[in-house]
Amino acid sequence: MIWDSLAILEFLAEAYPEKKLWPEDAKLRALARSACAEMHSGFMALRGEHPMNCHRVFPMTPTPAVQADLDRLAVLWQHFENAKRPDGGFLCGPFSIVDAMFAPVAWRAKGSV
Repeated sequence: MIWDSLAILEFLAEAYPEKKLWPEDAKLRALARSACAEMHSGFMALRGEHPMNCHRVFPMTPTPAVQADLDRLAVLWQHFENAKRPDGGFLCGPFSIVDAMFAPVAWRAKGSV
């Protein structure tokens, strides 16, 4: 039994290596893993003050703590913009685990723009 989100994603990457759920490039893969670890343990104000609801986008007036999370998110995502990555519309080019990890936070942050 696997109950932790990051452990589930690591299991899937091992079970289906042909899906290339992590980037092939070692530097980009390290960046993606670092970002996933930070997502897994961080952004507590954003997650706590703005619950996940895929059926609605709630307008957000960020508290200072949530704004700090949003600012960190922007810095973190800028690392991917600055990285050498293959073509694709996702953080590492093609869809990968890091995109799955950040999807819920991106949905919450959507209300702040």
